[in-house]
Amino acid sequence: MNNPFFGKTHTTETKIKMSKAKGTPIFVYDANMQFIDFFTSANAAAADYRIEVSRPTIVKNLDTGRLINNKYYFYSSERI
Repeated sequence: MNNPFFGKTHTTETKIKMSKAKGTPIFVYDANMQFIDFFTSANAAAADYRIEVSRPTIVKNLDTGRLINNKYYFYSSERI
């Protein structure tokens, strides 16, 4: 056995920390540029039942300024 982590699993808390460290932050705004929500990654945003946009669509349109589904803008940093 060469891997000391063999047979062990990460805790939920550790998984959340790793996701935050690895993921690109996603800031979601409505059509009027009002802040809606923040997600730690595109996967987390796509998984939210309110957004109804796929992860590839979020990633492709991140920071483009395009209105998606006539509802949302996606940015990797906060807009003021």
